[in-house]
Amino acid sequence: MQLKQKRMLKRLRQTAFFAAAMWMILTLQVHAAAAGQTKGTQKADSTQNPKIDYTDSMEIQSGTVRYVQQNAGEYFYSDYWGGWAGSAPHECGTSSISMALSYVGINKTPADILNAHNGTTFFGGWGETEFLKPDAETGMENYLQGNGTYSPVIIHLPNYSQAGHYVVLVGKLSDHVYQALDPWNEKDDAVWEITINGNNVSYYKGTGVIDQTYQYYYSPKEDKVSDADIPARS
Repeated sequence: MQLKQKRMLKRLRQTAFFAAAMWMILTLQVHAAAAGQTKGTQKADSTQNPKIDYTDSMEIQSGTVRYVQQNAGEYFYSDYWGGWAGSAPHECGTSSISMALSYVGINKTPADILNAHNGTTFFGGWGETEFLKPDAETGMENYLQGNGTYSPVIIHLPNYSQAGHYVVLVGKLSDHVYQALDPWNEKDDAVWEITINGNNVSYYKGTGVIDQTYQYYYSPKEDKVSDADIPARS
């Protein structure tokens, strides 16, 4: 009888050890998966958002926004800027153009954009794209329903700072509530919410207006670029 009890206790200990080992393995796998989501290519909260690539990559993938950070920080990559890295803090428009174009498959780094016109940023005339100026909410509907042919929408917020600021709208959370991808990264991997009603906006810095709205439509084999002579402001 004692022998049987000893054998039973041994089996119970082996079973308990095996269960503990499996629990540890599963826990490590969950933590590894969570860690993998904190870097690299991520997706913001809305199911209608594109993927955002935060890695240092000179390549792009249509349907993914390659993030371009203009201020010093975790995602600032000097190879995107070439000889213009020193002016990056003033180049929110250049950063936003690069990000918007990447979504429709046009690979232009900030250095490419600045080199094209000797340091002056122009919004239009990039690759096989048509340059559009819709209102923000119409542009977002184009983008969300466009099957990858319309870029995210670039907007200019004159009240963001003394000089104003460009950001890129990359997602819609609900009626009039959108997600902005900010090249000046200081908040939650550069993504924050903005409420838009016509040209009026409210977001974490307060209230204000939109005074410029730009978008790209990918149109191969056609040359429909308009307003290519409009330079970007900081």
